[in-house]
Amino acid sequence: MTRPRTTTALIALTLTLTACTPTAPEPPPATPTSPTLIHMSTRQPDPWDITILNGWEVVHRNEYGLSVTHLLEGKDGAAKAAGFFIKRRRGDSVYERMNKGSEPDYPIEPQDVFHHEHQRLLIREVVDITILPERLIGGENAFGFSSVDITEARHGLQETWFVVRHDGVWQFTMQPAHWEETIPPEIYQMLDSFHWETTEPSPTATES
Repeated sequence: MTRPRTTTALIALTLTLTACTPTAPEPPPATPTSPTLIHMSTRQPDPWDITILNGWEVVHRNEYGLSVTHLLEGKDGAAKAAGFFIKRRRGDSVYERMNKGSEPDYPIEPQDVFHHEHQRLLIREVVDITILPERLIGGENAFGFSSVDITEARHGLQETWFVVRHDGVWQFTMQPAHWEETIPPEIYQMLDSFHWETTEPSPTATES
């Protein structure tokens, strides 16, 4: 039996369109980030700034760090303070802390610094640690973990972040009020507002 010409033409047109329709391209595979070596050779810290929210008290602030607290009423009615702390360690202090000598005359991988801080905390067997996804702080890569002191006398939650730069290691520590389970969102807002007042990013070992 012969097909009608109209049907045959429609089949041929359908096959032609199917053959010509492009398929969606496969997404490129994720490229792993190559290690970046940082030469912590700058002794003077870069200037920085941060937005302090209303209701938070600046206890201490200078070019090397910051302490900010906020009194909250706890579950038992007592006033307890949440806190946000910034501390900068110079390169030579970091190397001594890692038992690598006292002169930062060679570059270091930021992950090595983070691994060392993680191991220091693991020595305390009463701490529950969770590694956090990497994020940016002030436009620079940051590595962090949350930790909970699980002793009977204390239930201390902390979130700690590390940024390795040419002017040393910057540590950002956030903690809720005593016995609280979550860090106040205002602390994250202040962390997101932090930035170094430099026009160029932190140089790598190949650039410095």
